Amino acid sequence: MAEDGGAATHLSKWRSLNGLPELFQDRVLTKTAEEFAKELSSRGVLTHQSLSGLSLIERYREQGGTGKIIGEIIGSGVEINLI
Repeated sequence: MAEDGGAATHLSKWRSLNGLPELFQDRVLTKTAEEFAKELSSRGVLTHQSLSGLSLIERYREQGGTGKIIGEIIGSGVEINLI
């Protein structure tokens, strides 16, 4: 995950210095998030619940995700670094 040279790199370095394991990108979670972002955009709303009533963990499991600890941050704005 720490290959972008930005926040992920800094976070990974900090975690390493503090004896914590490196974070990794969950491709299923990324796909779930991208699809949900498109849904929210088309609906013009900000919510953690899909139009069909599914929560994040339900959407993630539906896509085949197996992670135990996941989360989502939802925001809007012109510049993503401000969210």
